[in-house]
Amino acid sequence: MDKYKLSDITKEWEGHTLYRIRAVRDFGFVRAGTLGGWVESEINLSQKGNCWIYNDAIVCDKARVKDDAYVFQSGIVKDEARVEDWSQVWGHAVVGDIAVLRGNSQINNNVRLYDSAIMTDDASAWGNTEIGGVVKIGGESEIVGDGFITSRQDIFWTSQLGADGYALTAFRCKDGRIYVFAHFTSGYIEEFEQYVNRKMAKSPDKKLYKSTIEFIKVYFRL
Repeated sequence: MDKYKLSDITKEWEGHTLYRIRAVRDFGFVRAGTLGGWVESEINLSQKGNCWIYNDAIVCDKARVKDDAYVFQSGIVKDEARVEDWSQVWGHAVVGDIAVLRGNSQINNNVRLYDSAIMTDDASAWGNTEIGGVVKIGGESEIVGDGFITSRQDIFWTSQLGADGYALTAFRCKDGRIYVFAHFTSGYIEEFEQYVNRKMAKSPDKKLYKSTIEFIKVYFRL
């Protein structure tokens, strides 16, 4: 049995006629009669699983949302992009071209995921980050601020680093500088190095993090 139908509520958006969706039965967190976001056709949202489009989010062209994935707020999925598994699109984020968002990954704010880029596992991106080209980002990587990733050489991540098992992500920004994000601190690589030298002086992980910083410098050819 179908879980939603196209309502009679329509709008025009960038040359597309969009239809607001309406749930026709209960599933997941959605109740029968609930109005959702906008699609161009039933191609855009699978009738299977708990996937849903919320608020004023848009899915159009041949883009596809499936499984238990969600698109919230003003998110956009277009072209032939796919959002699947348990992934989520928030804010004003856009997934376009043939990009894929899958696993438990999510993008938020003004992030752009395009070309043939893939985000998977528990990866996340925030802020004004742009991710394109032929690149696959996974693990527990977190990209924030003005990240600008168009190749595998623009990002490095590692999981469970040190005694506390923190994930660490280093990535290139739009200004060409390298930003390092970890759950205990973040900043440009110079700031991150200063933190390690100053705050981790007596930590048993200091040598590990200093070695990681040196590796990052070599990796990004600094």
